[in-house]
Amino acid sequence: MNDGAEPRTVVNHSAKQTITQSIKYNWRKYLGNRTLAILKPDCVRKNLIGQVVAKINEAGFKILALKMVKLTDDSAGGFYEVHKERPFFKDLMAYMTSGACVPIALEKDENAAKEISHFFSRKELLENNGL
Repeated sequence: MNDGAEPRTVVNHSAKQTITQSIKYNWRKYLGNRTLAILKPDCVRKNLIGQVVAKINEAGFKILALKMVKLTDDSAGGFYEVHKERPFFKDLMAYMTSGACVPIALEKDENAAKEISHFFSRKELLENNGL
């Protein structure tokens, strides 16, 4: 009897289980290969977009999309909602809406989020590029 919780299927249980496990594995792998970086207003004001994008490419990331945008209070508030109760939220909102930003969708073979975090935390990158 189908109670609506799961769609009916004609696939036998073991094949369905295999397909489900494969989808879950590939979905996690797919998400692990993609991430978002945002070049903040200071970077844009200092005209460093090209330099940073070149360094991101040199680090082995594939740029899937990028666009210069001016965040509104609504768009920044939605994106940073997770920090709403934190003491720095108002300053973060003021900063992120103070000028143009460049969100960049990135892809790398593995651990894209971890790799881009490491990339932007490198002291020599920050010092050598005035960031």
